[in-house]
Amino acid sequence: MKILNKYYGSRLLVSMLMVMTLFFGCQMLGGKKTPPTEAQMQVIFKKDIEKMGRCLIERDYNCFIEFNHPLVIEIYGSKEEMKNKLNVAMRDFRDAGGEYKRISFIGIQQIESNGDDIQVLLNQEAVMDLNGQEILEPQMILAVSEDSGSSWRYIQLVGMNKASIQAIFPALNQRLIF
Repeated sequence: MKILNKYYGSRLLVSMLMVMTLFFGCQMLGGKKTPPTEAQMQVIFKKDIEKMGRCLIERDYNCFIEFNHPLVIEIYGSKEEMKNKLNVAMRDFRDAGGEYKRISFIGIQQIESNGDDIQVLLNQEAVMDLNGQEILEPQMILAVSEDSGSSWRYIQLVGMNKASIQAIFPALNQRLIF
């Protein structure tokens, strides 16, 4: 009987350890995601900005639009309307002798976070050919993640100030410096 009690006691202990391991393992997996480091963000943004630039240059507007924050798309009315306006703008630019050559990620200017919400000011450079003359245009873009950096959407800030950005993106982090 002692051997039987010892056997059931050991099984109970092992079962309890397995349940505890499963419980705490699930807690850790379902817990708060660690946001990416600045170095990891650099890699993400370089890839995204350069792909977004290629999409624009190649006139793959569906691809380009997927990188944009939903509030930007909403301003245009829909993805289809945004696509149509991009097509007209790029055609007008080309008719005026302009063509985008490349868009490059330059670096991170500022990172601000509040819980799962991370907002990052990025610098990028657009290289254009305008009637045979190469033009370098420094640009600023806002990267927004609402899920601790798991996914990112972007808002182009060319020609905008803090008030105009906040008008289209009310959740703008007030600590960001333009």
